[in-house]
Amino acid sequence: MAVSTLTIYDGALAGIMDGSLPGFSNASLSAHLLNASYAPDKTLHQTVEDVAAFEVVSSGYSAAALTGVRTVVQPGRVSLQTDPVLFGDPVSVPPFRYLLFAYGHPNAPAGEKALLGYSDLSAEGGALEVVRGSLVFTPDETGWITLSQL
Repeated sequence: MAVSTLTIYDGALAGIMDGSLPGFSNASLSAHLLNASYAPDKTLHQTVEDVAAFEVVSSGYSAAALTGVRTVVQPGRVSLQTDPVLFGDPVSVPPFRYLLFAYGHPNAPAGEKALLGYSDLSAEGGALEVVRGSLVFTPDETGWITLSQL
């Protein structure tokens, strides 16, 4: 499934702008699936602990580590890119709506990871579900996040 738009949490955006965000190549990045009752709050939600109650629960589901993390510099823009995010093949995942990325020190407990951004996978409402299928998310050609000059 292609994912093209991530909304950045305020804390992550501030970290990018003031240089306090750790370099992605030195951080542990993870992907999480949140259910349809999650109401994103870019300002108040800062760590995985803040959204943990909305993460899907299933015997076949667990958060996925992002691999192949790289920063790509091109004329006028810089983007965060990774390998596709694989939650399983086959996997069964109960209804979910949001794909969320978190980052932190590689040894940090999962709940302490800071929130980076989220994507609404069902903007028209409702939720998605996978039953004994493949669940892979792929960024578009510009990566997950792109900063560009105007």
